[in-house]
Amino acid sequence: MRLPVLLLDSDAAAAIQLAAQLRHAGFAIEMVSTASEALDVLGFRVCSVLIVVADLVGDDECLQCLTDLRHAAPKAWMLVVTDDPPERGFEIVRECGADELMVTPFSVAMLIQYLATHIRLPRPLS
Repeated sequence: MRLPVLLLDSDAAAAIQLAAQLRHAGFAIEMVSTASEALDVLGFRVCSVLIVVADLVGDDECLQCLTDLRHAAPKAWMLVVTDDPPERGFEIVRECGADELMVTPFSVAMLIQYLATHIRLPRPLS
């Protein structure tokens, strides 16, 4: 049995559409729209992957959110999706504990491939 994928996206319409595509591909999806909702879910449910859709990964609030999510789910893979990464985007998200940065636009097929690969692998604890 696969553990669910947690999708954090404040844009409800986009989240519903992405979740539907991921469910169609066979993934169990838990959708939330705020960091506090995500932390609540992680308090009672283990997820294999966290997908965080973030507007500004360089924003202090976003960085704190990523750090909090990493502490709440140290064994989950964390993928940050953004349309506006800062110059050091990859370094910043890794410093906060994220495993990967995906820049929009991206193909859902690429995301599905990432999930299919990483959902089976244990995340090395650092």
